[in-house]
Amino acid sequence: MNIEKEKCFCDNFIKENVKSRMFCELKNPKKRNFAIDKFCHKIDNIINPSTILLKDSKLQKNDLLKEIYKISSSKTGYIISDKNDLDGVELPIETAVEEFLNLYFGAVIIVDERTAVLKNEPSYKSSTNKYILHIKTQSP
Repeated sequence: MNIEKEKCFCDNFIKENVKSRMFCELKNPKKRNFAIDKFCHKIDNIINPSTILLKDSKLQKNDLLKEIYKISSSKTGYIISDKNDLDGVELPIETAVEEFLNLYFGAVIIVDERTAVLKNEPSYKSSTNKYILHIKTQSP
């Protein structure tokens, strides 16, 4: 796991009142799944709404990549997932998005310090929402 990337993600995209707990759970192997589970069921309660660039259940691979390429020059994505062979892995961005979309439960791709992609778990009431989070740079 890349603790620095996960700390930066929490600092930039998680609501102030839950960010320290979220980071503590992510870095604790015994509690990591508790944190990841929050992306499945409580995503709207934990992400900072001011960072949501796009939220849509219909976004597919090409749509996500197109939006990512507009706002980031990163060629890789770091995955946070309950799937052990993908959790904490950095992959080429195209592969990361493909793997991310194939996951059933909630997951995160940290694209860079200002960009992340999240999804929640589908429920019987709704389909999976995908979120593109982005922090705009301040103009001088």
